[in-house]
Amino acid sequence: MRVLQNNKGIALSIVIMVTTLLLVLVSGIIALATQEKQLAGSEEDMTKALYLADAGIELAIDKLNKDSTWTGSGGYISLGPDLRGFVKVDVTSFGNTWKITSNGQYRDESGKILSSRTYLADLLKSVEYLTPNDYKGKIPDLSQLDNNIKGTFNITPYREKDAGKYYYTGNLEIFGKYEGSWLIVVEGNVTITNNLEPQPNKNGVLVIIASGNVTLSGQGNSSKTARAVIICPHYVGTPNSVLTGKIISDNIELQEGDEGNVQNNGNGNGKGNGNGNSNDKAIYIEDNDYYDTAVLHLGLGKITLVNWQELYRVF
Repeated sequence: MRVLQNNKGIALSIVIMVTTLLLVLVSGIIALATQEKQLAGSEEDMTKALYLADAGIELAIDKLNKDSTWTGSGGYISLGPDLRGFVKVDVTSFGNTWKITSNGQYRDESGKILSSRTYLADLLKSVEYLTPNDYKGKIPDLSQLDNNIKGTFNITPYREKDAGKYYYTGNLEIFGKYEGSWLIVVEGNVTITNNLEPQPNKNGVLVIIASGNVTLSGQGNSSKTARAVIICPHYVGTPNSVLTGKIISDNIELQEGDEGNVQNNGNGNGKGNGNGNSNDKAIYIEDNDYYDTAVLHLGLGKITLVNWQELYRVF
């Protein structure tokens, strides 16, 4: 009977211990679930802040392409449909390059910062990325200069006061002597059918941007010369043609047959597809002084992103 008396309360103790363990286990599960929910919310906020910082870089590219003197947002501006996203963009200019610091913040309804992330970016202004799409609807049509320009443009009659930036849709033949600073953007192919050069004793630069081929056509035994900056997917210099200036193209074809000749004025690197030296083959002479003058006078260039990184990596 004594043994039975010593075991009094054992069942109650076991029940209490098991109940305590269950309470601790349930409390741990609840705490873990709450923590995971908080972490999930925090990660979502961080992602939103990163998107906001990225949007700040895109904003800088857009603003600088419209005004290269833009220095930044000047403070936090609201972005996003819920009005809880904010971004601040700081811009430092180094001539044709810019350094961007973009800080994105995601806040709660009271304005408390839930997450803040920063991107650093390098931007570059380059002519190489220019296409007709960059000018479509943004510059006057060539027909505004003369309604009679329908596929053929003799630039000779026009004076420096007429010079400017013009857009043309369709294939275009161009020739003549020019003065002033000209940008001709063509949604199509361009053929230079006769000499295309500055007026004697006049300052003149000409840039042609085409979505198609640009051909300098030397006809028969008659040599054709052009002085211009050409930006296009494919340039063709036919026999008896000489282009001086700059060609920015994925494919530079200098004919006769498989021969070609490239010269240099001492400050540029020529490119071509041959090394023959006959008198009737196409010639391309790089003139970087002319190119630099054209880019400066016409304010050419498209600002693009060349490098970016997150200032503080979190995940």
